[in-house]
Amino acid sequence: MRGRTIALFILALLILLILPAAFWRSAARTGGDAGTFARRYLAALYARDYGRIYSWLSAEDRHAKSRAEYLSENPPFSGAALDMSRRLARMIEITNVREETRGERTTVRFSFRAPDANDETVEQLVYDFDPDRLGRLSENDRRAIGRRLEAMKEQNMLAMIDGEDRLELARESGEWKIVTDWSGAIRVNFKGEVKEGLAWDFHPVKETVLAKPGETLRVIYTAKNLSAQELTGKARHLDEPKDAEKYLEIIQCFCFIRERLKPGETKELPLVFRIRGEVPKDIKEFTLDYQFYPIEKFPAS
Repeated sequence: MRGRTIALFILALLILLILPAAFWRSAARTGGDAGTFARRYLAALYARDYGRIYSWLSAEDRHAKSRAEYLSENPPFSGAALDMSRRLARMIEITNVREETRGERTTVRFSFRAPDANDETVEQLVYDFDPDRLGRLSENDRRAIGRRLEAMKEQNMLAMIDGEDRLELARESGEWKIVTDWSGAIRVNFKGEVKEGLAWDFHPVKETVLAKPGETLRVIYTAKNLSAQELTGKARHLDEPKDAEKYLEIIQCFCFIRERLKPGETKELPLVFRIRGEVPKDIKEFTLDYQFYPIEKFPAS
């Protein structure tokens, strides 16, 4: 009898040990509940861990936009910069999570509070997320920065930002996937040309991207000086349709300043933009035509 009791005790102990492992393997496969998945997504988004986010996209969205295209439009952090941004992402607080299921899809709405990565004190502590400078630090030094940030948060000295967001999810093979519906996104076309005899080769690396309202994207133009002398140029852009400026927000653009190229020099010129507001349903695409002029012949208007 005693031997049977001991055997039952050992069996019960094994069940207690095995079931949690099986549970967590299942949770890892499905991503847990939708609210938990939304927390993982927000942390990855904050950390600019776009490689991980791409793997969470729906099959239809990955078909519409390749991994290379996605990472070109959303440059990710890597190495020490990614490590540091993940440390900050762990301090994000998510509250008021609401889930609404309609058929195969679930909408998750939530409020969040996150460290302000643009705060001057934070930028100085994390070396402005410069991967080279952070990479020269030891692991102990990076941990010390993380502890300093955590202490600031506990003492309410860490600058924070508050906001709300939502996420569209669907189940695919038992796993949560993010639904962006890029197949129905707005097509943004890019053109590049030189004017008034400027001896440059100037063009966009990619001529078309798919974008949704609220999504911030980056595209790259390249410019090469084909002459034997240093040349300075300045760009302007013409948008189509004419009221496109109502819905296109240019966040970073080479057209804001003059560009100087040495003989034979090639330079990458980034453009960061966002589609804002409710775009009328009859507008299916925008075109941005960037024109570079010699600085002395740049149109006065």
